[in-house]
Amino acid sequence: MSTLQASNEVAITGIGTALEERKKVGQRLYQFKMTQTTERKGALITTITTKSYTTSDTYKTYLSKYREQAVILWGLVEQLFFSGDYFSYCTVDKEKGVIKNSTINYSNPSAANKDIQKLIEKYKDTYCKGELFWRLTLEGFKDIDEDSTYEPPFTNWNDFKEKVVDVQEYQTNGSLGQYRSLYNQVKHWKLERAKVLNKINEISDKFYKIYEPYIKEGTWTDSNYLTDNEYYWAAEDVLEDSCKPKLTYNINVIDISPLVEYSDDYKFDLGDTTYLEDIDFFGVNEKTGLPNRQKVIISEITYSLDKPQENSITVQNYTSAFDDLFESISASVQSLTYNENTYKRSSNFTAKQYVQTDSLQGTLDMGDLTLIDANDNNIVLDESGTQGNAIDNASS
Repeated sequence: MSTLQASNEVAITGIGTALEERKKVGQRLYQFKMTQTTERKGALITTITTKSYTTSDTYKTYLSKYREQAVILWGLVEQLFFSGDYFSYCTVDKEKGVIKNSTINYSNPSAANKDIQKLIEKYKDTYCKGELFWRLTLEGFKDIDEDSTYEPPFTNWNDFKEKVVDVQEYQTNGSLGQYRSLYNQVKHWKLERAKVLNKINEISDKFYKIYEPYIKEGTWTDSNYLTDNEYYWAAEDVLEDSCKPKLTYNINVIDISPLVEYSDDYKFDLGDTTYLEDIDFFGVNEKTGLPNRQKVIISEITYSLDKPQENSITVQNYTSAFDDLFESISASVQSLTYNENTYKRSSNFTAKQYVQTDSLQGTLDMGDLTLIDANDNNIVLDESGTQGNAIDNASS
């Protein structure tokens, strides 16, 4: 798009330059078109001499330059305003003050109004596409008596450039129309992107207003992991658990289940599940308008024998109840495994950090000596000797 914009700017500047050069050369041609008449009066006779310079070499040189500038000018006009044989005829709506574009086929102008259609049919064999567009839009046909009454919608190039070209009002055809189409697409994308960003900012603001008190920063370290991958995935698990906001709800209840008429419908026990609604924290479903609900489990019931009205229950997230259980078991097994490896290694050394004689003897007899162990089994010690692979974590 930037390349197309640069090309259009060069072409627009080129039109201005070609017009200036054309004007200068045209002025010189006009001088040579003038016929010089000389009158000499004698005593008895008067002599009148007429001389024309249009046949001179100088005139022909200027005429060639004038035609060169015309070729450049019409070529730039076709580049900017034509797509094949199609161009946009621009007019000014005086009531609304806007530019109207109507696409016309130079070869078959049947879609144009009658006046424009008549002019195109009459002069399309006389003028090239660029010059005919120029005359229809700016210059008119003032040099042709029978069509001198036609009034183009713009007075000159600067007028057309200011009202149409500079403000990107020329549509559909030519490199200018192509650029406007791309410009409108980019503008539309930017507006849509701005809407999305505004929506994201709005959601972010709502998020921070609700969850800001629960956002915490911290560092987690664990020396039990020897490889980068294990360390990373363990950190992922810790982060997944830590990112869940922890809420505590104290609920005062009146247990009416002892009453016969309510014993079946209002009885609750440990492990029962229910739903919790908290509009401030969980929000409202935008589609249904109903509060979002969180499934919870009754994890504790406190009874006050003296004051039954002070009975209370404790609830917690339903899924995390089991997640915590299995994570606790997994952590215990993992800790046990690492401790076992630590004990194995330490049992092979004396208090002064020498290798135990029994360990060396056992190694010679059974090939069983553990000096280092890891989950990746990166070191192997057997009858063929010691073999090992590099540990990913260079700091270990």
